[in-house]
Amino acid sequence: MRLAQEKREGFLYTHLYQHVHVVVFEWGALSFRFSPDINKKDQGRFVKALENFLQEHTNCPWKITVCEEEGGLSYHQQQEQKKKDREKSYLADPLVQKAHALFPSLVLDHSLINGSKP
Repeated sequence: MRLAQEKREGFLYTHLYQHVHVVVFEWGALSFRFSPDINKKDQGRFVKALENFLQEHTNCPWKITVCEEEGGLSYHQQQEQKKKDREKSYLADPLVQKAHALFPSLVLDHSLINGSKP
């Protein structure tokens, strides 16, 4: 995914970030499931573009397989989970709990947790 971003391959990066749930990844082979919200036309276009991109930048033939197995979370889902975990940890801090007790209408500034506004 990082290579797609560095090479400014927006189509590949977007789909790798949003829609790919990796099942198996090893040198020369990638199996994944698509998120249900990607259309069939983009699926075929993505697989071919990814295969060509990987072969071009690794000098190795790649076998790309789309499967129905669950696989892991998409990168986007992983990032969202990390944000939730950081917020949960932040809210569990005794100092933050005291601040909430003193100021019940206190609004959590997400930039303190996530580095950017939600």
